[in-house]
Amino acid sequence: MEPADIVLTKETFEVLASETRLTILKTLNERRMTITELAADLGLAKSTVHHHLQRLADSGLVTAGDDVRKYRPSCQRGDAGRRR
Repeated sequence: MEPADIVLTKETFEVLASETRLTILKTLNERRMTITELAADLGLAKSTVHHHLQRLADSGLVTAGDDVRKYRPSCQRGDAGRRR
């Protein structure tokens, strides 16, 4: 699956303004994780992680993996310079 183009809009910057969402992106950059794994790793409730992942997904910054339960960044390492 090809990574999606990420368009930097006001909404994208608002999503990235959250320290929790930035931490989630950094964590997912290391490996794909489920909501349960992220919640345990970050010490947050699963509902909180789900909310943040939904905001990140709506902005195109993360996508569900092939098995749908594990999330990954939409922009993989090395791709950042090629995005808009």
